Amino acid sequence: MYKKFTLVLVLFLAVFSIPAQNQYSTCYTYNIKAGDEAFDQERYEDAKRFYVNASKCANPNTQEAQKKIKECDFFLKLTAMLDCDRKGVTDYDGNTYVTIQIGNQCWMAQNLRTKHYANGNPIPQNTDRTFSSTDAYYYDFKGKLEGDKYISFINGFGFLYNWPAVMRGASSSSSNPSNIQGICPYGWHLPSDAEWRELINYLGRNSSYVCGNKSSNVAKALSFDRFWKESSTDCAIGNDLSNNNSSYFSAVPIGSFVEGKYRSGAYLTAFWTTNSEGDKAYVRMLHHDSGEVTSKTFPKNRGFSVRCVRN
Repeated sequence: MYKKFTLVLVLFLAVFSIPAQNQYSTCYTYNIKAGDEAFDQERYEDAKRFYVNASKCANPNTQEAQKKIKECDFFLKLTAMLDCDRKGVTDYDGNTYVTIQIGNQCWMAQNLRTKHYANGNPIPQNTDRTFSSTDAYYYDFKGKLEGDKYISFINGFGFLYNWPAVMRGASSSSSNPSNIQGICPYGWHLPSDAEWRELINYLGRNSSYVCGNKSSNVAKALSFDRFWKESSTDCAIGNDLSNNNSSYFSAVPIGSFVEGKYRSGAYLTAFWTTNSEGDKAYVRMLHHDSGEVTSKTFPKNRGFSVRCVRN
């Protein structure tokens, strides 16, 4: 398992440790910058064409040209904040998250990585590898990673939380919207399974997000195009990663925290919902070998990721 974790980390650092202005200098040459208020769709499309021409691609329809377009496209999406309100959202710790409009919903496009609730109360850190179903905790990978490597990893993958931490004492909710702020910043809330279903159904109605002829095959559209374990299954997340992330939701395979151990890095990611059933709660899971976003129940002591939705 440590080798799998190391593989994910190495891949992550290989991509994100390169300074953005060097990695995508052509985009910057066109003067597309983070927070640029003059940013608009026409200029965005021009920048993509400019990137291909500057890269000396003879035919913009070649595989290499399309790869460069996609890389630049993703970079512009993040840095120019072409999101719900062009400002992102900031948590109590000062972490700012890119957001993305999908249908009528505004989602975080990055995993939560806060150590405090919105009111400033701290979330206990899991340091002794206990796995409580009643006491809140977050798992932050300290001990496995240190220094700049730790910071880079957390910025990209976020923390893992148990269900008591994400709910912050609230009762289960199956409504849409859930109306449960929980661990999320002010103005945002933890999504219910119904809100995830709305997201999936929206993508399923738009052929550009669907793989094959099955409307439920939208996991690739939600998943980042790196770090996932490869798969030979048709339409699975791990099958041809270059076709992932058309929605820019950017789900990354951080794995989970189970019974005191970090597991399944590169294989899966799961996000808590506000729904519960007895001593278990629901997550929405993405797996490298599947094309669907599945709904599953797990004990509330497990550590999974969090994405918030704007009120």
